[in-house]
Amino acid sequence: MLHAELPQMAAHARLAPQDYDHGPAEQARISARSGSEGTGPIGPIRLVLDFTYFGSSDDVDRTCLNEGDSVKIGDPSSTSDVCSDTVNTNCWLACDAESVFTTAKGEHLQNKLLPQAKAWLEGALSVVPCAGNLKLTGSTVCGYNGGITIPPSYTSPGVPADMVLFVTARPTLGNVIAYAGSCKEDQFGRPVAGHMNFGPNKVDLASEMYSMQLGVAIHEITHALGFQSSKYGTFKDGLNSTNALPGPITETDDGITYLKTPKVVATAQDYFNCPSITRIPVEDAGGAGTAGSHWEKRLFLDEFMTGSSSIKPVLSVFTLAILEDSGWYLPDYSKADRLDWGRNMGCSFVNDDCGLWKDSGAFGYNCGLDTKSNNQCTYDRKAKGYCQIDDYSPATLAPAYQHFPGMPSLGGFSDLADFCPITRPYSNGLCSQSSTATSNSFNYGENFHDESRCFDSSLTVGDDFGPLRQNCHRTLCFNATGPLRVQIGLTWVVCPSSGKLTAPGYEGSLDCPDVSFFCAGTPSTSIAFPTPTNVEPKSVGEGDVVTVTGEGFFAGMDVYLGLHKCTDVTLVDAATLTCVVAAHPEYSEEVDVPVNTYNADGQGSYYYPVTFRGSSNSLLSKASDAFNSASNFAAENWFWICLVLIFLVLGCAFYKICIKSGSKSAKVAPAPPPHHRPSQPHHAPQHGRGGGHPHHPYGR
Repeated sequence: MLHAELPQMAAHARLAPQDYDHGPAEQARISARSGSEGTGPIGPIRLVLDFTYFGSSDDVDRTCLNEGDSVKIGDPSSTSDVCSDTVNTNCWLACDAESVFTTAKGEHLQNKLLPQAKAWLEGALSVVPCAGNLKLTGSTVCGYNGGITIPPSYTSPGVPADMVLFVTARPTLGNVIAYAGSCKEDQFGRPVAGHMNFGPNKVDLASEMYSMQLGVAIHEITHALGFQSSKYGTFKDGLNSTNALPGPITETDDGITYLKTPKVVATAQDYFNCPSITRIPVEDAGGAGTAGSHWEKRLFLDEFMTGSSSIKPVLSVFTLAILEDSGWYLPDYSKADRLDWGRNMGCSFVNDDCGLWKDSGAFGYNCGLDTKSNNQCTYDRKAKGYCQIDDYSPATLAPAYQHFPGMPSLGGFSDLADFCPITRPYSNGLCSQSSTATSNSFNYGENFHDESRCFDSSLTVGDDFGPLRQNCHRTLCFNATGPLRVQIGLTWVVCPSSGKLTAPGYEGSLDCPDVSFFCAGTPSTSIAFPTPTNVEPKSVGEGDVVTVTGEGFFAGMDVYLGLHKCTDVTLVDAATLTCVVAAHPEYSEEVDVPVNTYNADGQGSYYYPVTFRGSSNSLLSKASDAFNSASNFAAENWFWICLVLIFLVLGCAFYKICIKSGSKSAKVAPAPPPHHRPSQPHHAPQHGRGGGHPHHPYGR
């Protein structure tokens, strides 16, 4: 079963674990020859998703269409067999609101999630195609928990395909997300038909959950393709071969099953940097639905064929390797994603207790009680995470799972990962998703992008930078040895390997990891990083032409003065460009404004002392300038201004008391003529403060 540990940050609730369920589906497999493979050249596998029994088209009493309906899970013998926490098959379930199949959930599965999963597998796997139409002969029963009845059209005339998956959306119990299994094979043992069910109560339409649920979909189809413990013994020695793969394919040692197939072993030797590996363990926990049919979570963590889901599942070379070892598929390994967990960690990582990982000094591999309450970056720096250590009292963990001396009930997040204490990502903590941003992200200079990674940082605009926190910043390498560049706000800054980064306009610093962590494996590139070295003139305003000199300039680059984008950017040559300062009346004056130059691959920055004069034709801006100048003068000369005011007040008092009151020749003004009123005084226009100084992200 697949557990989904996806807690969210801060005030968000943590999600309960969720599972896959595969074992019973495998037990329902029908051993029946169906269709025949050709002998011609191989081609991309043709997968057909059949929605005959999907949603409202499903058999009566199988899919929840209304809240309060009762549906069958499996085949209960009577209506008194009610589903409960302890009874999860062959029972009747009362549909709640979450279990109801809705149009939105149906469209999400049928039109988006499952077609994308199908497309990835069709691009990654090739087979010897079926000659003519695939015909599903023999028994018409397919699937688990009631399964489906194969429509007659698949018997004759059949369908031009290499694999058919019948999709349902029936409610699942407990933490089960989905389940799948094969039900028919061809003459070489390759699965050609299967049943896959997605629980509507586990379908999450939130964008940040899409990657996880796409991984679930590919995971389930992969089980139907043959990654099942019941299929290992039927693996063949190459495409179109009826000969069994030379064995032994598996071996069991101390209750743990190991795979010994050639591609899997060779992949593991290279990946873990351990030439002595002769076998790789599959999952030993999780019960019949999980054990044996998944990669060991402790060693493969985020690989999409482990027994529990990940917020960012990795479709790695390991699963492609076992599919190739089956003898039924030829994978395109270039389609695999990069897996980092355990990479190059050596034989001790594979063979030793995870309690020793901390001694290796590897980042994020073994968090402890001292970091239990702290947020921290995940091992691959792709997400903001936390150290999850749970107390399983009153239970006592098995000795092999006790990683805290004297505390036998403390352990990590999952039995599948042998209760190893591992930094886990928040479901809303991915650095690749803009939804991770908070109200403070702008002040922290964060960026959210596929190339963004998590750093420990105290960078912030303003004087109070506080303690270290986890920030997401975009990263860029040009070769395997660096340098590593990190984007802080709009500006790219070189991150010194294992040192600290500071950024103009920000207080605090950012901790830089070893550059090899980010840049290892990066191919050298000839892309020139646009780097300005001078800007003229040093005082600019609206409409001024600015000349930027430097290196690596390209046509079509964007140029910014602070946050102000220049217009009419003209490339003179690779070392010179000009642009026109655009109008920005909301800014009256800035000092030390950076010039930033961008292309599709990077950006350079140069800081120079400049006065940005703002809009030259804005009366409001001019009034603001005058007011601000007067305010600044008063603030700097308040003592002398107060002294002058005191003398003026004393002078006026002396004049009134000593001079005016003593005058004997005071005259009284004549009364105005009849029907004539004194003219009203003319009041000066009341101008509000124009422009002002909005909060400047560079802290100036």
